[in-house]
Amino acid sequence: CRDGMIRSQDAPFVISRLLSGYDSGLPAWKFIQEHFQYIKDYYPPISARKMLAQLANLERTETADQIRTFFASNRFPGGDLAVAQMLESLETNLRFSQKCGPRLDRHFENLSKRKP
Repeated sequence: CRDGMIRSQDAPFVISRLLSGYDSGLPAWKFIQEHFQYIKDYYPPISARKMLAQLANLERTETADQIRTFFASNRFPGGDLAVAQMLESLETNLRFSQKCGPRLDRHFENLSKRKP
């Protein structure tokens, strides 16, 4: 994003999309951690807040711990409410994943075994 291939005002939308991907979410989270100061300085605040909201999709326990720890020590200007809402959504998604994930995995596995 910093090399000019993606405009600063468009970058949060690209990163948001990456955060919502199963395989691309963790690398996008790593990018946010490594470039957080740049994000705060150069991305439009409203777009950056919407991008951070997508972190709630990373409902793996160890990643949720990283996200909580990161935002406990890294503030986002004007984003306290957005971060609090994202953390609340992350907790909800994490509980759902822990409670229903194994059952859903079995269900979809059984569906994939059916012949059309």
